[in-house]
Amino acid sequence: MMLFSGTRHLMMLSGLNPAVYWFSSFAWDMCNFLVPSLLMLVLFQAFGVDAFCGSNLLIVLLVEILYGWAIIPLMYLMANIFKNEVVAYTRLIMLNVLTGTGASLVIFILSIPDLGLVDVSHTLEWFFLFLPNFDLGQALGDMYVNYVIKTACEQSPLTKFVCEYKHIKYQDNYLAWGSPGIGRYCVWLAMLGFVFLAVVILLEYINISKFKKKLTYTEPFVPDPYENADVRLEREQVLNSTLTDYTVRVENLTKVYSSGKKSLTAVDHLCLGIPARETFGLLGINGAGKTSTFKMLTGDLPISSGSATICGYDVTTDINSARRFYRILPQFDALVDCMTREST
Repeated sequence: MMLFSGTRHLMMLSGLNPAVYWFSSFAWDMCNFLVPSLLMLVLFQAFGVDAFCGSNLLIVLLVEILYGWAIIPLMYLMANIFKNEVVAYTRLIMLNVLTGTGASLVIFILSIPDLGLVDVSHTLEWFFLFLPNFDLGQALGDMYVNYVIKTACEQSPLTKFVCEYKHIKYQDNYLAWGSPGIGRYCVWLAMLGFVFLAVVILLEYINISKFKKKLTYTEPFVPDPYENADVRLEREQVLNSTLTDYTVRVENLTKVYSSGKKSLTAVDHLCLGIPARETFGLLGINGAGKTSTFKMLTGDLPISSGSATICGYDVTTDINSARRFYRILPQFDALVDCMTREST
């Protein structure tokens, strides 16, 4: 929600440390995640699902906590792909279902001995271990199967003998590494949580705009013979200036929006310089590129080409340093309704 409303961006512009933001968000989301997790345990107990009750209750809770630890930062990463929260919500739900139920179903079908694809299922399983939803489904599924087999084989000495004779395997320790133990799934969930959370935080410090800038093709600047004299003068002054001459210095700033084979140039080689203690107004008709310009200056949009510096700091390569010298009033309200003025 904060990603699409602009609240996160506004907090970053206010000087909030990215690590503090993500760790606090993660802690809050984990607390919210624990509520349905505990309710699931209540349902297992209420409906008498013996495999997940009794001494196994804490193991199920451990699996749920590790799943939340891994899936929450992964959703943080995946949400950046989308531009609309409704689309992100529906697509991510579909993704979670496919990577959970779908992947487990594939492994189950390929594991049927008559198909002769058991080795393929084992290979695919190692790839699917990178999916938290698959790890959760397999862990709970194997735990249930292990409980059923263990209960059946330990009913009497005769049943135990039959299980040994038929080489029917089960684990006394549900957290064992070997199948049908769930130890390997728990370890993978723990590792994935560390990796995904580390990537989320690192992306805040490693500005990927400079890489996107290299991949974006823009037409070279062609002087307009009918260009306004004041605009031409401003361009010449900026191009002949140094980084310290202006508080805000924008040189040939360009933004190109691409969608498939179509592209739209929203900002075309903009040049302007704003000295210290000057009030500057950027005027233009709707669609002239004013909003895109400010979004590029604040790091909300990657720059297609050109450069922009604020107090000498490049917004493409050193946006965190540049943010220390400005504040912004967003075009639309980006405040959180449940937060007070002091909290914000």
